[in-house]
Amino acid sequence: MTKQEWIKYGALFLLAVAAFGVAGIALTNPRAPGEAVSPVTASSPAATPTATATRHPQPPQRPNSRKSSFPPSPSS
Repeated sequence: MTKQEWIKYGALFLLAVAAFGVAGIALTNPRAPGEAVSPVTASSPAATPTATATRHPQPPQRPNSRKSSFPPSPSS
């Protein structure tokens, strides 16, 4: 095997390891799907628990299952 082939296969191996690492991090993400990513530093005022905590988070709104988008059926 030539030196160029070793470099080529080594680069492909490193790319595969990086791809599996990124996929592993993405799949084990502890955040909720709708939660935004915001970097927080220790010097920012948002790092305090009182600034970021919410008392009662609202559940997502679900459509009313009783409402129908179809017109009422004619009764004979």
